[in-house]
Amino acid sequence: MVRTLLIAGIDPGTTVGYAAMNTKGVVIAAGSGKGIGINELVSEITKEGRVIAVGTDKRKCPLLIEKFAAKTGARIIKPECDISVREKNLIKARNEHERDAIAAAGFAYKELNPLLQKIRAFVKKQEKEERIKDIMEIVVTKKVGITKTIKQLESEK
Repeated sequence: MVRTLLIAGIDPGTTVGYAAMNTKGVVIAAGSGKGIGINELVSEITKEGRVIAVGTDKRKCPLLIEKFAAKTGARIIKPECDISVREKNLIKARNEHERDAIAAAGFAYKELNPLLQKIRAFVKKQEKEERIKDIMEIVVTKKVGITKTIKQLESEK
């Protein structure tokens, strides 16, 4: 089975909201629930694929997101200032928790998209499309350069 690379968004609180986007910015899952713990949250999101980044809508990163990133190896993406409710209200979702999670994932996607586009272009030019997911995962999660990542993967063959 081909794994999908994901950008997650999490809205912590009494009711936790979560969302998962693919690397093209399409929401593929969203949900929420009262009292969702870290293990259930990781399980719910990772059943959709491999999380390479997790976003928050808050400038100060919540502990739940730090724990999620530690468990999944995902890179944390946070805004310089809190995403406004006005901005989040432009998003259609079943409830405010899922809306905030989608906003967080969307912010992370917008931040990462230039890098993802650069990886796609470089990989195509180098004719390494069959390794694009491995390359994206390493470049995003470990913050390693594209060329260095390709060389590292080639040496592992």
